[in-house]
Amino acid sequence: MMWQLSSMSESVLDRIDQLDIEAQQDSSAAVEDTYIIPECEVFEVPPNLRARWPDHFPIDKGLELGLHHRTLKKSKIEDFKVEIARIVHWKLRATTKYRSWKSFAQDVVEDVHKARRSYSATSLSCTFTDEDVQNLLTLDALFLVVFFMYINGRSFLLEEFKVLAGRLEHVVSKAIDYGDFFLVENQVPLYLLESVIRQLCMIDEERVESTFDVESKVTAALDLILIIAILHLYPFKYAHDTRTMSSSNGMLLGHFYCSQQYSQSSRDRLQAHLFATYPFQPLEKSLRSCHHLLHCLYTVICGHLLPFKVKGNNQSHGPLDIIPSATRLRAVGIRAMGSVAALSGITLRGRGYFRSANLDLPKVVLYDYSESAFHNLSLYEQLASNGECGDIRCYLQCMNSLCINESDCQFLNEQGVIINHTGNDSLQGMWGRTLKGVYTPYPSTSWIECYQEIHRYQNSRFRRWRQEFWTLFFAKPWTLVSVLAATVLLFLTATQTWYAAFPHY
Repeated sequence: MMWQLSSMSESVLDRIDQLDIEAQQDSSAAVEDTYIIPECEVFEVPPNLRARWPDHFPIDKGLELGLHHRTLKKSKIEDFKVEIARIVHWKLRATTKYRSWKSFAQDVVEDVHKARRSYSATSLSCTFTDEDVQNLLTLDALFLVVFFMYINGRSFLLEEFKVLAGRLEHVVSKAIDYGDFFLVENQVPLYLLESVIRQLCMIDEERVESTFDVESKVTAALDLILIIAILHLYPFKYAHDTRTMSSSNGMLLGHFYCSQQYSQSSRDRLQAHLFATYPFQPLEKSLRSCHHLLHCLYTVICGHLLPFKVKGNNQSHGPLDIIPSATRLRAVGIRAMGSVAALSGITLRGRGYFRSANLDLPKVVLYDYSESAFHNLSLYEQLASNGECGDIRCYLQCMNSLCINESDCQFLNEQGVIINHTGNDSLQGMWGRTLKGVYTPYPSTSWIECYQEIHRYQNSRFRRWRQEFWTLFFAKPWTLVSVLAATVLLFLTATQTWYAAFPHY
């Protein structure tokens, strides 16, 4: 269903208002608030931070989501959102004459005050009327649902959305900057995505199988969207050998997975990774308890929800001690390896008496937007935890210590710690820039113990001698061959001398 776009002077809200000219019913009845929302879920970037690093925290975004710094400018993405709304509007008008886009938005955002509380107060967001807030947040949530469902093997919750396949292909491949999904201010509360899915399922209720009720479909669809979003935005590589998940946990997602072939092997690895490493059970319930998509990503990356209090006597108010760079660690017998799938797996493995110890790190995949993405993740961690948890920032400090020069970056690339898709051979200074303007975290016990092991290993004389001996005599093949040849020659000379002194009778 294609439609003619309005004039350039009309904003998104003006075009949305045109959909409801014929709609007369007002369904904005008050609903009891049973979902407890924190005072603020979607944070605003501090002005001084935005002024110093505008590329990492832009106001002029290609994809605008939420209420922070919403410009209402005309763009291809905003036009596409209205096109999706247009299809929903005419679907409602075709099925029942009493419903329209206006009633749909009111049903999705039932409590406008609860939706406003999800965003920190700004003068710009306060200028929106209640109807504007309903329209904007419903448009955003509907776009995210349609977008990620399409990435999942080009599937749709409504058959009528299939006419958007061509436009969606362009949006997925060219129009979207995936770094916009990581922006701190560019988030939509997760409960609104669930509400949009529920309303879409209710529109198409007559097509739902009798053995699969609406709420079950809503739950499974939201779980699928979160899995697909993490699959495409997760900055690390997934483990290839994770424990097999239980069949009871897999049944819910299996309803959607079984018929899809798009990136199936990667999706299976991600699903297995989540069930093997995520600390909360059941997985789907814990992911749905996140505030928004960026919170979901943080939770999977770090393995815990926020806020997270550091426990134990090892917590520190200062930064982690500086460790040697990757090449200097290799010189003392510690080899950085890309061998784990999440930050929770970072550890120093092996005692290093007879061979090098391994510093197990996740394999990070770097794209052009990765620097901005990690900067936003670190800022979100700081704002959400009030400095009481610093897993992301500890990781960024660790990578900043390891990547001092080009040799370090090249070595980490060879070891699989960094998989570079930026097109830029020089990554020097990138990790330091991701920590600009972010306060020092409270390192958790695991990070402090890992760093203590590294320093203990570095200060061990025996390990240093062993590594120097190995580097001097065995690191190069010709040196090893020469040592072996000299040993054999010495043995033969000694044997000849023995038989000359004690001849055999």
